[in-house]
Amino acid sequence: MLDGMFSFVLLDESVTPTRIIASRDPIGITTLYQGRVSSKPGVVMFASELKALRVLPDHSFDIDDRAVHDYFSFGHVRKPRSIYRQVSMLDPGHFLTISAQGLSTIRKSQGRQ
Repeated sequence: MLDGMFSFVLLDESVTPTRIIASRDPIGITTLYQGRVSSKPGVVMFASELKALRVLPDHSFDIDDRAVHDYFSFGHVRKPRSIYRQVSMLDPGHFLTISAQGLSTIRKSQGRQ
C-alpha cells in the first residue's frame, strides 16, 4: 500500500519470535541488496548500494562469473544476481521475510486493490 520509491528493512518485534521484513518499491527504482555474512552464521546484510556492503569487517566477496558474463553480454547484471556471489537483489515489488530460525521467504506484494 506504499507509493513512491523505497526500499526498507524492519526488525519486526511485534511477533514472537522476532522476524526481519524487507521490501522494495514495485517499479524497482530503489535497489535492495541482501545476503548472508559468511563469517557469522545467522547474520544477514542489507544495503541499497553494493559499496555499502564492501566495508563489512571480516567478510570477503567473490566475483560471480555468471554475473560477469551477463554484464559483458547484456550490458548489465541480470537480476536477482549481483556482481558478488554472496549478494543478491530483491526483485521490485517483493517482500523478503527472514524468520528467527533463519528461513527466508520471498513473495510478491499484492499492490493496491
